[in-house]
Amino acid sequence: MFRASTESQDVCPACLNDEFGSGVAAKDFGREAFIKENSAAMRRQQARATRLSKNFRSATAYNLIGMLRCGLGVILFMICVLLFLISDGDQMTFLNQLDYTYQLCISLGTALISSLLLLPSFTRHKIVVASFWVIMLSMGATMPSMWHFKVPNVSDYEPETAEEKPGDDAALTSGRHLTDADLAYFNELKESRTRGVHYSVFVRCDLVKEDVAEGIISFGRMEQPTRNLIRTSLSRLMKGAKVEINNSADGSGVIFTVVNVPDERKNISSILNRYGRVYYSEPAEGIYELLLEPDKVKIGDGYDAAVMLDPLHPSFAELNMKALRSLDAEIVRAAASRLAEANVNRLRNDIAVRIIEALQQPWESEADTYNALAEALVVYAPHGMPQVADILWRYFQNNIRAGRGVSQRVAVRLAQEAPDKMKTPVLKLWQANPTAWNEVAGVLVEFMEPYMIEQLTKKNLSVKDLTHVMNYLQSYGTSRALPALQPYVEHGDKAITRKASNTIDSIKGRGK
Repeated sequence: MFRASTESQDVCPACLNDEFGSGVAAKDFGREAFIKENSAAMRRQQARATRLSKNFRSATAYNLIGMLRCGLGVILFMICVLLFLISDGDQMTFLNQLDYTYQLCISLGTALISSLLLLPSFTRHKIVVASFWVIMLSMGATMPSMWHFKVPNVSDYEPETAEEKPGDDAALTSGRHLTDADLAYFNELKESRTRGVHYSVFVRCDLVKEDVAEGIISFGRMEQPTRNLIRTSLSRLMKGAKVEINNSADGSGVIFTVVNVPDERKNISSILNRYGRVYYSEPAEGIYELLLEPDKVKIGDGYDAAVMLDPLHPSFAELNMKALRSLDAEIVRAAASRLAEANVNRLRNDIAVRIIEALQQPWESEADTYNALAEALVVYAPHGMPQVADILWRYFQNNIRAGRGVSQRVAVRLAQEAPDKMKTPVLKLWQANPTAWNEVAGVLVEFMEPYMIEQLTKKNLSVKDLTHVMNYLQSYGTSRALPALQPYVEHGDKAITRKASNTIDSIKGRGK
């Protein structure tokens, strides 16, 4: 409805336009003000968005977002550093059980992420920020080496190294200390057994008292367990030779007489250095004198048993590695068995090197220790590691020659790394005991399968031998054996028929 200003009844179009048109045109509904306010709001929003984007691109050294991002990078990197510090102490972390390569990947990855967070955080102080960035990356590359225990490189055990010059501890250790009376038995032995190789090793303990003016000289007495240990280990190191013990005339030491060494005369100073320091030697005569060093002889005796038995302890690997250098075969065997059973991830390469060092000694006379060391080597030595195949082959030959058992784990590893050497002895061993050698023979299937197929073609093959052949083919056979197996499906013996059918199904199921 429209209400006119007058009560005129004239409602013609011109009248209405004159009455209402000017009023509408003159009245302001606020449209232009609304447009201006909306434009100003949009400009403010655009300015806020511009400031926010500048925050993420880092505008100033005091920018809040830049400081938060920088703090996150520093905190992340410090957490990584703290974990490496803790892993080097008595606390247990997951880093303790990781190999050096994995630790390096973690440290480098963390340093890279932290540096990427840090680098774009500031536009000012660029030199300072770039310096911290370089420090982070450098520490990431060196952090595992800074807090990672590395066993020093060890050299192989070489019995025939050059003679070392005698040291000069004191006047008492210069020249030969043994008298003719002390050497009477040794000289008689050489005269009565001219074809044998003999050695006289005089070992004396630390000097206890010396008074040159009064002529008083006394030495510590060697304990019976130490005598027995030296005697046993010396016999082992001299490849099973007999060792006799006698006291010196003045009681200042013990004479170990090594009888009938199965080798030619040679310098054994490097062997004797395991007991102490050789201060006098006559290699041509086989006479040696040394000063006992208890720390060398009693390796492994004073170690904490709780630590050596706990694979989760940070020092478990280190202590057991040190025990591998003991002269006591039982300590070495126990340490090798613990390491093999624990199969720790930390220091694996170092453990393998230490086991290789221990296996340079002639352990043939200590079968249990020999087996434990060989099994531990298989656990820790990576495939293709130098010397491993040669060491395991020597172990295999020694045990087979002596009629001792060979570890299945070692035999399988050796079959993988030296198949040409193993194929002939494994075939003979399988023929003698198919059940025990089936797994090892399975590694050499390329060589063993033709033999099995040949057996199937024999008409006089016994049921027992036929069963062994089919058991092998059922586990490891390929499609090459199918034609030879097919006639046995119609064999008169239902057990053979069923076995042949199962073997064929197994081979076809493998698709080989």
